[in-house]
Order: sequence, then structure tokens, then C-alpha cells
Amino acid sequence: MNILLKKIAFAAFFLCMVLAGQTACEAETADKPHVVDEDFGYKGMLLGDSAEDMLKVMGEADYDRKESVFGIQVQRYEYGDITVSVAAASNRVVDIELKGKDFRLREDIRYGSTKYWIHHVYGMGETQLLEGDICHIYERPGHRHEHLLLRTDAESGALISVKITALPLNEAEAEQMIIDGTDIEAGLVAENPALPETPIDTSALPVPEEPKLVLGGAG
Repeated sequence: MNILLKKIAFAAFFLCMVLAGQTACEAETADKPHVVDEDFGYKGMLLGDSAEDMLKVMGEADYDRKESVFGIQVQRYEYGDITVSVAAASNRVVDIELKGKDFRLREDIRYGSTKYWIHHVYGMGETQLLEGDICHIYERPGHRHEHLLLRTDAESGALISVKITALPLNEAEAEQMIIDGTDIEAGLVAENPALPETPIDTSALPVPEEPKLVLGGAG
């Protein structure tokens, strides 16, 4: 009986240690700098919101214009230093650009924020050189083709502008988006529109006869 009790006590102790370790690991992960859903929008407006919801947040634009990005037709709404783009195919927000010195993001990320503070809030992310500046790129969790781009001065590391986008960053991603079947795929223009989108119906064509093997020479 004593042996059985010892085994039960040991099993309970082991289970408690495992659960404690798991909880500590989850807490450590949560404490690390990382992007959250809020980072992929502005003033409560998120990528994927409808144009109607966007206008409720932003109000009437100074002006708007049509544009094509890698074949995706968008309507760009200009609000001074802020530009919001809506995909024509889905009528949803697919791009938000923040320029100037007045924008504010989570944890007081703003124009002039240092590289240290960017990493403190969002983590390291991916970095790319873009037209002489350094871009810190973060992917939205659960949304493979949605990105947060923070453009910083190559010398000082200070934040210059922010781009929150569901548009492809390059041609390779545009092609991958077609393969993945993302929500804005309908806005992409086929590379060769002459090719039919549906298989050709061949049911009316004659069926060729199978060749017959003839034994012996000619009579």
C-alpha cells in the first residue's frame, strides 16, 4: 500500500512540474516583443475591413484615385499624410500608408522612433533594404500575406514611415497569392488573358479508332 501511495504522489508531483514548466514557457513567450492584431490597422480600422467601415473611421477623403498594384485594382483614399487603399474586387481595406509626423501606433511608435524601440515593441522581424532605407517587416499571425513595414533611416535608424498592407510586396508574392487563393485574388489580372480560364469541351470531337493489328501478308 505504501508503494502505491508513493507512486501516486510521485506521478502527481511530476504532473505539477510539467504544468508549471508549460505555464512558465507560455508566460515567457507572451512577454517577448511581438506583433498583435492591432498592429495591422490604424485607429481601430484593420486590414480586411469594408470600405464603409473605413469611411466611418476616417471620414470623407481629401480626394481619391484609382491605381493598379501588381494587377490588383485599388481605390486610394488620401487623407493628408495618410493613404488608405481598398481593393476593387473585394471592397475591403488592403493597404494603409502613414507618413508625416503626426501618426501614433501602439506603445507610442511614431515618426522618429528608434530602432531599439521598434525592436522592443515588435521584436526583430525581417529587414530589407528599400531605396536606400531599412525596412523592418512583420507578418500578421494567421495571415500569410499581410505585413507591417516600418521604414527607417539607414544611418540613424529612426522611423520614417509605416505601411500596413495585404498587397503583394513583389512579383513573386503576387504569384504566390494566386496559388494560395487569397481574398483579393479576384483583383489580379491574368498574365495571359488570351488563355481560357475553363477547360475546352472536347465531347463533340470524333473519337479516334484504335489501330488494329493485321496478321499475314496481303492477299
